[in-house]
Amino acid sequence: MSLNARENSRSKGTPCNLFLIRYGESTSSFYAYTDAPYDVTHEGRLYRSVAVTRGAIVVKGNMDKAAMEVRLSLKLDVADLFLAYPPSQEVSLTIFQGHLNDPDAQFLTIWAGRILSAKRETPELILNCESARTSMKRFGLRRHYGYGCSHKLYGPWCNANKTAASSSAVVSSISGHRITLVGGWNPRPVSDYVGGMVEWMNAAGDREVRSIVRIIGDTLTLSGAPKGIETGTVVTVIRGCTRDEAGCNSHNNIHNFGGCPFIPTKNPVSRSNLFY
Repeated sequence: MSLNARENSRSKGTPCNLFLIRYGESTSSFYAYTDAPYDVTHEGRLYRSVAVTRGAIVVKGNMDKAAMEVRLSLKLDVADLFLAYPPSQEVSLTIFQGHLNDPDAQFLTIWAGRILSAKRETPELILNCESARTSMKRFGLRRHYGYGCSHKLYGPWCNANKTAASSSAVVSSISGHRITLVGGWNPRPVSDYVGGMVEWMNAAGDREVRSIVRIIGDTLTLSGAPKGIETGTVVTVIRGCTRDEAGCNSHNNIHNFGGCPFIPTKNPVSRSNLFY
């Protein structure tokens, strides 16, 4: 009996959902769960049987409302992803649906998107998600008119040389959101690294990123807890940018400066006459 026949049958179908959550660049960086009464293997991947539910899939004229809510147990490993600090990489969610008694084991994709936020309501973890179609259809202005550059640092519009702005360092100690590096890590003044980033690879082989908020000596205050860093860990410290012409020029990237430094400081339509 085909998948369609089981879908249309009143009594021969045993529907179940498979939830695939990807959170990193490594092939092993995923969580796979199912609401079936036992574990299910699909495409060589084992989906653990857990208590998980999802909201209804609704298609409306307003794409901003096309959201999905998934509820799981707080005891699952996926809850650790959103503990203390958001994941460094985008977390995607794909939901498959099929029938346990289907000999062809057809599980079709019924929803795909990304996880925007997580909320803890004991004993549940509530994942708020948006569909991939929603993110593609949303309209909005990307750039802003202002003195400072609005480009994402090292992004495709900025195009500054990230490799040239990076230097390796060894962590000597950790305290909360602060890490202390072995001296000599900075080829430029430490002030150039404020607003930059610290990157490292965690035990799973995924890249972790934190912004640099403040630097005093060799101690860097990061935007969040440095998960996966230990004494002796090698990290990459990347320079920041002041978002003005001088900062852009320090990256030898003035031709990509996205600010408007020549905006008049006086309003031409104000009560103040510019001519006398």
